[in-house]
Amino acid sequence: THLSRQGYADESTAIDDVIRDLGSAKHAACFATLGIDALFTLLVEANATFFALVQERLKEDAQRPTSATRVRATVERALRAMLARAAALVTLHGDDAAPELIEFVREYNTIAHHYRQALAVERGRHAAKQDDMLIFE
Repeated sequence: THLSRQGYADESTAIDDVIRDLGSAKHAACFATLGIDALFTLLVEANATFFALVQERLKEDAQRPTSATRVRATVERALRAMLARAAALVTLHGDDAAPELIEFVREYNTIAHHYRQALAVERGRHAAKQDDMLIFE
């Protein structure tokens, strides 16, 4: 899913879910093999920085969308770089790709599919609510 199309709370929830799902010990060896362990660390750190900025903004009731937006862009770049690297390795090695890589791609695709479905359901609910509104003319 394209994270920047979601609100900050939904983005953070989605990235926290991805970090939790992919941050398990079983993926550590795969990340090391792919050479993306540093990118995953960047993703985790950038998301934590983003969360801290949002919390600070809420507490101070200050408007700092550019700071939060800039950090979110870093988070999304890190995630995209990880996924691009994995896709390139699958393309390069095909059926001979490391089993950990194939499992990582399969699991990520499953997670992304569920997020897309959840977003589609939410859009459908929102559209249904719009259609159910009474209009007085």
